[in-house]
Amino acid sequence: MSDLVDLVNHRIGIAESTNSGPFVFLCWPESASPTSIAWESTKDLPAKLLALLAEPMDSGAAAVLTGPELADFSAWITALPR
Repeated sequence: MSDLVDLVNHRIGIAESTNSGPFVFLCWPESASPTSIAWESTKDLPAKLLALLAEPMDSGAAAVLTGPELADFSAWITALPR
């Protein structure tokens, strides 16, 4: 949970899944480096949104959070018990 709090507070740029299911990222577009699997899907996105990427990564962002949705998501993540 702390990695999601760090993500919405811009202390880290990418949070990734750790289970055996499909590989999933939540990331700020500017955080993906050109050598990252996330870069191709985020390189043309505005910096002020949070992108959800899921396998297959070549299909682009599965969802983006911006504006009020991003604010609501950030508030929800930071309010969750730790």
